[in-house]
Amino acid sequence: MTHFSGEMTMKTKIIGALGLISLVVASAVAAPPGAVRARVAGQEIYYYSGQTRVVLVLSPDELRVNTTGARSAGMATLRSVAPAIVSGEAVAGAVSSFDVKLSGTLDRAGLEAQGRSLAAGLAGATVEPILYSPSAIERRPEQRQALTRQLAVKVRGGQDINALAKEYGLRVLEKVSYSPDTYLLEAGADSLLASLEAANSIQETRNVEFATPMIARMKTKKFIPNDTLFGQQWHLRNTGSNPNASGLVAGNDVNTTAAWDTVQGSGVNIAITDDGLQVAHPDLSANARTDIDIDINNNDADPSPSGTDDHGTACGGV
Repeated sequence: MTHFSGEMTMKTKIIGALGLISLVVASAVAAPPGAVRARVAGQEIYYYSGQTRVVLVLSPDELRVNTTGARSAGMATLRSVAPAIVSGEAVAGAVSSFDVKLSGTLDRAGLEAQGRSLAAGLAGATVEPILYSPSAIERRPEQRQALTRQLAVKVRGGQDINALAKEYGLRVLEKVSYSPDTYLLEAGADSLLASLEAANSIQETRNVEFATPMIARMKTKKFIPNDTLFGQQWHLRNTGSNPNASGLVAGNDVNTTAAWDTVQGSGVNIAITDDGLQVAHPDLSANARTDIDIDINNNDADPSPSGTDDHGTACGGV
């Protein structure tokens, strides 16, 4: 961060591993298309969230099976239908849904075949592919995303949703009550990616507001620091009733608490170019790098603040 105000003293301090907000700052310049590579194994696919293209990774050896049996007998039944299943676990909060791991590393055709086998062997069951964010470091339950057979479409200009659905082999489930001209549809094809492929095709070739697949994610409690002053930092988590501030609108913040559940900035260095930075501050001392800092104005290795220099320490904390 760089801030100029009057004749301020310019000092640089390198801060390591200060949290995800540091990672966001370091990655603020958009990478060229294709530059971000997945950390988890699998085929890269994409969908649209509004006009934004979102890249995900298709797991090569996992599926989600939604079946109607009792949970206690579920895994035994699944293994009898699909010997390729090597392990599985019940999806948290679901009565009869299981995430299963398959033997070997399968290509798209192999996953499709396993999905058809499971659906055919379990009456009424649906099978969904497992997706991960390219930034996911490992495949934990809270990182899994299951692509459902449903998609949402918001049409423009009085388009006939029934005609659109028929053209793409979709079934109209309902009109969304809280969003004008928006419909929930279901893909009828047995392809694992049918809803995503239909949504992408509609988004790319039709004049619609949006077309996006419905992707299920696990709801988890978010990381909240135990710092007693965290509640005053409304820019990090704005509840609308933060102390020492008025006129706040809940949710107007930088969304750090949700991001911290994925990564907390390990291995990331951030350069703060500002006025003095308090090296010994209890929030910073464990991560401040004193081996590569510099006081530009005084040409020494001590960026500690003097007088009213406090902006750099605040920026370092963020």
